[in-house]
Amino acid sequence: MTTFKYQLRKGGRKMVCPQCGQRRFVPYVLTEDNETIVNPDWGRCDRESSCGYWMKPSGNVQAPEAKVVAPVEPLRFLGIFGDFETKNSLLPYASWLIGSGNAEFAFERYHVKTCYGDWCLFWQVAKDGSVRAGKAIRYVNGHRDKTQKPPVRWLHKDKRFKNFFKGEALEQCFFGEHLLNGVAEGTKVAVVESEKTALLMSAIRPQYIWLAAGGSCNLSNPSKNKVLDGYDVTVFPDNGMFIKWRQIALPKGWKVNEVCLPQRDGMKEGYDVLDLYEKWAIDDEMRLTERLFLNREGGVQ
Repeated sequence: MTTFKYQLRKGGRKMVCPQCGQRRFVPYVLTEDNETIVNPDWGRCDRESSCGYWMKPSGNVQAPEAKVVAPVEPLRFLGIFGDFETKNSLLPYASWLIGSGNAEFAFERYHVKTCYGDWCLFWQVAKDGSVRAGKAIRYVNGHRDKTQKPPVRWLHKDKRFKNFFKGEALEQCFFGEHLLNGVAEGTKVAVVESEKTALLMSAIRPQYIWLAAGGSCNLSNPSKNKVLDGYDVTVFPDNGMFIKWRQIALPKGWKVNEVCLPQRDGMKEGYDVLDLYEKWAIDDEMRLTERLFLNREGGVQ
């Protein structure tokens, strides 16, 4: 595994963003100590939709020589654990939106489990079958419970589960990536940001294998998206992420769906393709989604 000279500083400390002026800026630091800031302009604002500032380190600034950092063993879970339970906080919403049978099938296919009582546990399982990460989220009426602190829990950080994983360096993959195992090149693959969206859209639009990047910035990871080589890939950016995802997708020959490009009436900023389907389902407009995808399967130039 490649070790870079600089990395985004780990931990919760933020600085003032040089572009938007909000304290949401994560600076690049020397990897060897996770402290030394070489250039205050190098970093990323986590206000991705409203600011989007991200300046990566360049070779134009003199910086102290970093020590060679020995590679660490990638984090791997020893197996998927936890039983599928009806008390999972996402299941009632999923059953309403796509039907209980479809919901149970999707949860099983994507290895979605339950932990922390009723939290929804999304396992990241790579194409080779290795279990990379466990991401837990609690839902209320189908939407993330933002009253939880933290709202997202990673199992590798929980000492109660230390016997279930080995290694030190988190190396994420796409949620749903295991479904590519044995799938022929040229197969249609759809990529969204949210695990929930990939899970439920797999029942709404089964012509695709639906994957989730797990975050708007995760699509640009070269080691992560290499697994998509050879497939007929269409990305579905959230509202506000179209330009960013388009810049990543087009050089790779991926298609870009524009259904969430406009700010539609009645939709909150940042909505995604599943939010749009939910709105139409509530409005009782074409429960099945031919309207949603009509004339939008191709890429934009």
